[in-house]
Amino acid sequence: MTTTHQDLWRSAAAAFDQRHALITEADNTRATPCDDFDIAALVRHAVDTQISIGALLGVDTAEGASWEPTRAVFGEALSNEDLLEGDVEHPGLGLTSKRRLMEIATHDMVIHTWDLSRALGVDDTLPAANIQPALDSVMAFPEAVREALFAGPVSTGDDDDPQTRMLAAAGRSR
Repeated sequence: MTTTHQDLWRSAAAAFDQRHALITEADNTRATPCDDFDIAALVRHAVDTQISIGALLGVDTAEGASWEPTRAVFGEALSNEDLLEGDVEHPGLGLTSKRRLMEIATHDMVIHTWDLSRALGVDDTLPAANIQPALDSVMAFPEAVREALFAGPVSTGDDDDPQTRMLAAAGRSR
């Protein structure tokens, strides 16, 4: 069975949704592994990433929408077989395939699901199907872009699990 870009996004969205549902008003100011973000800012960033990439894919989500309507609209748009066909102009990446943008939307959500899990003190295990694709997506950025997007890579050992290696590539350490 082939796992599609849509399947991977849905898996990542379900994991993010699970953690998002745990957030209380008191949690919003908690620190996260992203130095510049508390939980409220991390969620806003993650949702805005979905909205902005979705717009490039033709997904009509309202700017500034919260997670729930963003997930619903994006998720429904994924049923369109042609959604990921072709290339679009991305403001920071230039002409980029829609499939690559979908990978970026998905890996961003996977990584921020881990950030949110750590900030909330809950299980930080990510969906296994998303780990290698997220690592591949992070590593597909040119080194200069990776350095601008992520904290410096963290060293890993040969015996580290795939999730640890993927997170390390994105500048996260367990």
